[in-house]
Amino acid sequence: MEVPLKIAYEDLFKFARDPDCAVADCWEGDDWFIEFKRSLSAREYDRWLELKLQLSDVTLSGDRDNVVWALDKTKMLLLSPCIIF
Repeated sequence: MEVPLKIAYEDLFKFARDPDCAVADCWEGDDWFIEFKRSLSAREYDRWLELKLQLSDVTLSGDRDNVVWALDKTKMLLLSPCIIF
């Protein structure tokens, strides 16, 4: 992903009860859980499902973050088990 989740899903981020949580902290059992300050509208719920679908491709590990430089030297890609929401 080229854009941080908190930007890509800014509409949900502003309602997150803990906006500083890491994605790894939002995995509970076998599903993603983010507590929101209020109930989501139908449109926001659809966005939540979209976010969960995107997160379904995430594999969490206990490894430390590693900085990996992309081919373009002006761009940096960070591979991390703790993607900040």
